[in-house]
Parts: sequence; C-alpha cells; structure tokens
Amino acid sequence: MKKVLLSALVLIGLYSCNNGAYDMSPTVDKSNVPNPLNLPLGPHGDVYMVARINGDTVLWRSSYGIGFQSSGEIKMIGTYGVSASKRTIIIDIPHYNGLGLYSMNTNATATYVLNGDTVNSTYGTLNVFEDHNWIRANFSFQGTGTSITDGYVEYQRN
Repeated sequence: MKKVLLSALVLIGLYSCNNGAYDMSPTVDKSNVPNPLNLPLGPHGDVYMVARINGDTVLWRSSYGIGFQSSGEIKMIGTYGVSASKRTIIIDIPHYNGLGLYSMNTNATATYVLNGDTVNSTYGTLNVFEDHNWIRANFSFQGTGTSITDGYVEYQRN
C-alpha cells in the first residue's frame, strides 16, 4: 500500500510541475519556434535559417528550407512568409571543402530575394563550424541596399 501511495504522490508531483510553454518572454508563447540547438531531423535535407535583415530587431526565422548537394556543390535555401512578404535567402557553396571560412563571391555566394527583387552578395563570409552529416554555419553578407547579419544556417545532408 505504501508503494502505491508513494507512486501516486510522485506522479501528482510531476504533473503539477507542468506550467505550460516556457519562453524567454512569458507574455508571448513562442513554443512553435524551433530551438536551433535541438532541431528535429528532416527527411529531405531540411534547412533551418535565422538572420537579421537591414538591422531589423526581429530575427527572420525559417524552418521552411531545403538543401541540395551534387558534385561537391551545396545550396541551402530558407524561405519565410507568403506572397507579398515572401523572403528567401540562398547560400551556395559551389566547391564545398568542409569546415572553414568561405568568402562570399570568392568561394561562396549568397542571394536575398524579397517579392521577386534579387540582391546578390557583394561581400561577406560563411563560417562552417561543423560537418559530418550536418552543416552548421554562421554567415553575414552585404548587397546593394541590403545588409544580412547574425545569420545561422543548419542543414542535415542526405
């Protein structure tokens, strides 16, 4: 009887600890935003991307991306929004050589697309810091009238 009572008390105690979604800002539920340190595995080379565009204080997030690889080339595409506010960032590494620093327009390129208007990188960096089946990288780049900073991309290769 003691075991049953003790088990019931433990279960009640564990259940009572569930206070709902926990976020850094408790006034806004952001439980639908993926944690970039613990992303779900995607079946088709899914890409997760986050970036700051033209100094916006709100970070652009996308879990609606896809990665491609063929003949040593890796392309990572993240898209956010629909129709009039659709934004896309495309990062292309034509000759992927693993970990390291890639310079935009030398051994990598980046493109930002907003509503069909395209801005190509004029300079910037892509720092790949983990390889194996994952590519994780920090990026920033400049284009005409556009500044992309604090970028992070995560891609699980096929």
